[in-house]
Amino acid sequence: MPQQSFDAYVTHLNSLSQELYYSGSLQDAIVLVEANVQAAQTLEMPAETRARLLMNYVELLIADMMLSGREANTIEPVLDIAQVATDATNSQALQVEILLLRGQLTHQIALSSEEGDFAHSLEFTQPALQLCRELDNTELLCKALFWVGLAHQFLEETEDARTHFEEACAVAREHHHRLPLSYSVRHLGFLQAADGDLESARASLEESLALREELQFLPYLPFSHISVAEIARQQGDVEAAHQHLEKAASFAEDTKNQRARMMAFVGLGQLADEAGDDSTARANYQQALEIAEALQHAGYQAHIGQLLAELKG
Repeated sequence: MPQQSFDAYVTHLNSLSQELYYSGSLQDAIVLVEANVQAAQTLEMPAETRARLLMNYVELLIADMMLSGREANTIEPVLDIAQVATDATNSQALQVEILLLRGQLTHQIALSSEEGDFAHSLEFTQPALQLCRELDNTELLCKALFWVGLAHQFLEETEDARTHFEEACAVAREHHHRLPLSYSVRHLGFLQAADGDLESARASLEESLALREELQFLPYLPFSHISVAEIARQQGDVEAAHQHLEKAASFAEDTKNQRARMMAFVGLGQLADEAGDDSTARANYQQALEIAEALQHAGYQAHIGQLLAELKG
């Protein structure tokens, strides 16, 4: 097959798989790309084309780790092969993307452990950001700024996180990158909430939710509802909080998003707890704990266990 035909086929395949992912059919997207990755092993394909195919596959696998608890050891070998293909090209943009994928994977590994090493992801995302500043690719720049900011947020380096999120938002707004904006403005909202500015936090989180609704980005739509619900709860707007959590649970069920289902049950449990409905609170917490155990998410297991212990007390 001529090089141009390979390029066109992989571009179409990646686009189709991303459409499936956006629509909530992540497993279908993975199966589609996995079959083509296996077939490509025997083909003489240009290195850049192979790298793009493999990196799209890795992105989907990392999303599956985030949403459904896929093991990191099923992703790392594919990422290593993608690295080899990337190193065989002269593409600085692909080098940025492979670094960001490594940063994302290390971040997800950190999230799944009780003592997460969030600083490790900066070993990949900071060099990616430095490379991005040399490129004329504003969408990649937004992504790199977000991932560096996220590491700082989890390291409780608030001002560094804020600086990166604000720059990411500014670049995304100027160049109309709606999906990257939905991430950065969302996490800026978390910082605003931590500052006690619940009004600004709710506005930021509602903006992120609106962007994801416009894009029909279904896998992460439940998380946006959960975040708005938490601020509404803190503001005493119990009705809105409950509505957003019910929507989150429904979207999560439809898209088989186990992590979001877990978080929605925690939120519903907290509302019931605060309303004095111990039985409903316990039922929701227990459902959340079962999902956390299935996902092997140590942090959430500890958090939900504490909520149950306080309820029993």
